Amino acid sequence: ILAETRLKQMMLIDGHMKVIRDQRRKTREIYDLKKDPNELNNLYDELGEKGEAIVARIDAFFAAHPNPRSGYKPPYRR
Repeated sequence: ILAETRLKQMMLIDGHMKVIRDQRRKTREIYDLKKDPNELNNLYDELGEKGEAIVARIDAFFAAHPNPRSGYKPPYRR
């Protein structure tokens, strides 16, 4: 499952790991939805290199699947 907004990209990996990449805040978040369904414990720092590898999967996906429409900018609301 994937989702993309103007500055955030999210991906569900292995059915229970949620990865969020926030371009505006320059943050990475990883949550184990089985153990932490309310997303209170960001595992990114705790996972170290494994966390980097998980985030690399979302980076690779969006690099391989850019939006095909030239000039497209996702809508943004304040």
